[in-house]
Amino acid sequence: MDGKVNEVADTARVLRTIARNVRAARVRAALSQAELSRRSQVSKGTLVALENMQGNPSLATLVRLADALGLAVSALLRGARAGGCGRTRNTPARRIGPESWRPSASPPVV
Repeated sequence: MDGKVNEVADTARVLRTIARNVRAARVRAALSQAELSRRSQVSKGTLVALENMQGNPSLATLVRLADALGLAVSALLRGARAGGCGRTRNTPARRIGPESWRPSASPPVV
């Protein structure tokens, strides 16, 4: 259960970061929500929800918004600190390469 709580918290943190970054970029560009909606072809309702940290924007939505704002999608994610790779802070990354493709003598412990 604790893992699910962390996942929800991470998702909320990422959405909050995206909302903050989209709004800040829109204001810097001196665009209204209606104008950014028109330029990005993202509905105004979706944009309003996103800026209010509601909903779950698709990658396509983020790409359209970033393009309309003259930014890379990564700029909208800047500052997000979710554990997107599924590792905990103290778990080392698993090396992935040809040696990991060979079957092992015993099945992995899950």
